[in-house]
Amino acid sequence: MATYQSVQLCFLYLFLPFCCVLSLTWLVNYRGPQAVWYDVDGDGLSDIVAARVIVPSLPFEKKRGELVWLKQPASDPLTQHWVETSLIGPKGPDVYFEIINLDGKGLPEVVATQYFDQQATVLYWCDEDTWDKCAG
Repeated sequence: MATYQSVQLCFLYLFLPFCCVLSLTWLVNYRGPQAVWYDVDGDGLSDIVAARVIVPSLPFEKKRGELVWLKQPASDPLTQHWVETSLIGPKGPDVYFEIINLDGKGLPEVVATQYFDQQATVLYWCDEDTWDKCAG
C-alpha cells in the first residue's frame, strides 16, 4: 500500500471545533457517503463509523462496500492518529446505514439500505457486548 501524507479534517461538533487526522490514502482510494458518531468499543469516547465504497482501478472489477470504524484516540484527538478498522466488509454498506437498537437488548444493530452494486436492505448484528469484538 502506498504511503501518503496525512490531512487534518476539521468541523464543528456541538458548537466546538473538532479535528481529526486522516490519511490521504483513505481520501484518495475510497469514497464514503455517510459517517456517524458512535462509541464502538465502549470506552466512553465517540468514534466515527463510516460507509465507504472501494472503487477499483480496473473497469471490469466491482465496487465493494465497507463499514469502517475510526477509533478516537484516548488523548488529544486533534493531533493523534485515529486507527481505522473494518467493521463490516468487504461486502458491507457503501451508501447509507443506520445504527439503531431494534431488539431492545442494548447493543444496536446496523441497518443498511443502499448499495452501489445492488438494491437491498440488510441487517447486521453483533452477539458480543460491543461492536469492536465483531470487527472484521
